[in-house]
Amino acid sequence: MLGVSFLLFGYSTLKAKVPVSASLTRAAHLSIAWLLINWWAHDSLHEHNGINLSGLLGIEYGFPVTLIIAGVILARFFMAAVRAPATASAPAK
Repeated sequence: MLGVSFLLFGYSTLKAKVPVSASLTRAAHLSIAWLLINWWAHDSLHEHNGINLSGLLGIEYGFPVTLIIAGVILARFFMAAVRAPATASAPAK
């Protein structure tokens, strides 16, 4: 439920709070949603596949690759957010 909620409502929060390009923000949004939702598809594929070895290998190698890609996107998003100029929401001391 959290992943679906973030998929539906999380983009506007990311877009409003972080001054990063729109494409990287969208990629980060989808990556976070995938990290929260992927277990659902992963478990369902295991139930559907049974003990078919080639299917198990595809599931067990395919899902971690997508999680690594999502992690790389989020690392890039984080670095872009950290390097972005600070907004003038609070006065400097």
